[in-house]
Amino acid sequence: MSLFRDLIFSERGKIICIMGGSATLEQELANVKADIYISTNGHGCEHKQAKYVIAMDDRHTKTGEWMREIIRRKTSAPIIGPFDSCDIFLDHWPLMPRRYYSGIVAMWVAHAMGAKLIILAGMDGYKSDGGYMAKLTKVKTESVPTQVRSTNKTLESVIPAYQPKEKINQPAVDARLKTIKAEEGSIEIEVIKPCYVLNIERVIGERVKANRCDLLILLKHQMVREL
Repeated sequence: MSLFRDLIFSERGKIICIMGGSATLEQELANVKADIYISTNGHGCEHKQAKYVIAMDDRHTKTGEWMREIIRRKTSAPIIGPFDSCDIFLDHWPLMPRRYYSGIVAMWVAHAMGAKLIILAGMDGYKSDGGYMAKLTKVKTESVPTQVRSTNKTLESVIPAYQPKEKINQPAVDARLKTIKAEEGSIEIEVIKPCYVLNIERVIGERVKANRCDLLILLKHQMVREL
């Protein structure tokens, strides 16, 4: 498993489109011109070839099925997320350790990769759900200085509409990303007593990489030890 920080600035200057799960995704993608497509939870892979997939849930919130199994039925693209089941371990994101909507985290991921422009397609804010819109506003305002555009009108109170012919300049490098790229946000631990780490039951002797903030209680009670 690799770490997401290794991908920071890896796609600098690219136009990155985030594909959400709304019913109008295919229609919205028809007018999008992007260099890279990132899927949320496997959405959109039947329409565009995704380079990455973002998954902030280890299991489907309704069916309980493992997200990796769902995603692998749709694409072989590397999965980015905060779980051992992911191919690229996401060890930093805005408002962490709280886990929330994959599409909003994907917006920050695209910014961290160095995107010139981020396009949100097939993202309707769960029909303008208040909690979603508040989170989107907070993350965009505080953590994503890159230009972001939306192909769905329900987000236009927060994100301007996408215009294919709009000229966008490469934003200045976000100094906070340099710090994240250089720091060690995650640690490796060994399980001393049977316990759950990242929502997965672990056995004695098992080694896991995770965010230190997710391990504080286990470390305090000596259920695991830092290597």
